[in-house]
Amino acid sequence: MRRSVRWTAIAWPATEELVLRTEGDVIIADSIVTGAYGDGSARVEYHLELDTHWQVLRVSVQEGDTRIDPERDSGGTSWRAASTWTSPSRPSPIRCPFGG
Repeated sequence: MRRSVRWTAIAWPATEELVLRTEGDVIIADSIVTGAYGDGSARVEYHLELDTHWQVLRVSVQEGDTRIDPERDSGGTSWRAASTWTSPSRPSPIRCPFGG
């Protein structure tokens, strides 16, 4: 299965294009969100991998040169309050606070 959807926000100038597909028992969502933010603009990309019960297995979010990859605990029941952060100025992943 593969579906593409695009929509425009009503309350602010933004669009999102989402591609939803399956690979075996994994549902994958890849999206690009672009829009105005204050006096500038933003482009955020995200990638989700879900099981057949729509439970998130993996997530990655990128804005510009910065990417966040939150991690699940070993039991898969909660997200760790830390993530991997990378950018061109720091190509090796480092641990950083995430989500407060």
